[in-house]
Amino acid sequence: PEARFQGLWALLAATRDRAHVADLIAAAPKLPRGRIWQLEGLLVRAAGERKPKASFGKSEEALTKARDAWADWWQKNGAGVELAKIDFATLGGGFTDIVEYDVRAYGQTRVVALGPDLKEKVKFGGPGQNQVYNPADARRLPNGNYLVCEFGYSRITERDTNGDIKKTTVVNQPISAEVLPDGGTLVIGQRSVVQFDKDMKPQWTFNWQQSVIFGGARLPNGDVVFVTNMQGQPNCHRIGVKREEKDGKVTWEAKEAGKALSVGQMQQYCRLDATENSVLVCEFNRVAEYDLKTGKELWKHTGTNPMSCQRLPNGNTLIAFHGQGSGGKLVEVDAANEVLWEYEAKDGLRVAKGYRR
Repeated sequence: PEARFQGLWALLAATRDRAHVADLIAAAPKLPRGRIWQLEGLLVRAAGERKPKASFGKSEEALTKARDAWADWWQKNGAGVELAKIDFATLGGGFTDIVEYDVRAYGQTRVVALGPDLKEKVKFGGPGQNQVYNPADARRLPNGNYLVCEFGYSRITERDTNGDIKKTTVVNQPISAEVLPDGGTLVIGQRSVVQFDKDMKPQWTFNWQQSVIFGGARLPNGDVVFVTNMQGQPNCHRIGVKREEKDGKVTWEAKEAGKALSVGQMQQYCRLDATENSVLVCEFNRVAEYDLKTGKELWKHTGTNPMSCQRLPNGNTLIAFHGQGSGGKLVEVDAANEVLWEYEAKDGLRVAKGYRR
């Protein structure tokens, strides 16, 4: 299956022949999980909002059912998909970036990237000249380098895939970094939220002194939602962000907007995710999704010490459980809470964060 997938994928990327998409869909039930992610990335991009209600589950029955649903969709809609406009070089779905902590304080903390074949493509960190210090997050940049939030050193470093530092930006206790569509970066800190342009120059800063920020995420419209350490009172807040351009000059405004929500007890220094209507948060021993307007709980998945969560384009959720198993666990779960895939750190380390791209 692996060799066949690679051959079909290469042919599709070179020729954009729709027949190869049908062949890949037909092969899906026998593919390794990483290749299913890669195929799903293509199919979800091609279908957009018209995608069928199909999930490549864990059982043979679920895989076959999803294959049939996508095959039917492609037969009816494939002719209208402009494959020539899809950039296969930037097509997401198959790579997973992972931050692993060394709880023994031996200085082995590292950043790892798994490819669609689930083999390590990038690994840097550990003791030495290019040691990564207290990494709270790591995100891949369009140029192939990584932005690493080094919480304890109050800095963000841009590093190549060998871990060599190319640029350093001072940010007070950064928790997470999100690369924006225009090349800028949104950084969630313990006491502030800062948006930088592509050259890492601040565009706006929102300071927060009432409590400690534990995590945050950008909404599709540019607003930001963040959670704090408060308990028994509203602890989920929204930042309204406005951009204005007049006479060639751009100005930004960022201030608290709307009514704060009360969610559960937050896990500290976590990475969240958000959609237009909901926020996905890491609570003490579970991940939960809440409606941003009503605060109503929409979904949950229990586990020990979740540190990051990501809602994937296929509707599943990627969660890093720091306290689960002997090396922490990064898991992909579906809407029914079935675990479809899991990864456990080795060498005495523990999974701290995970992000699929």
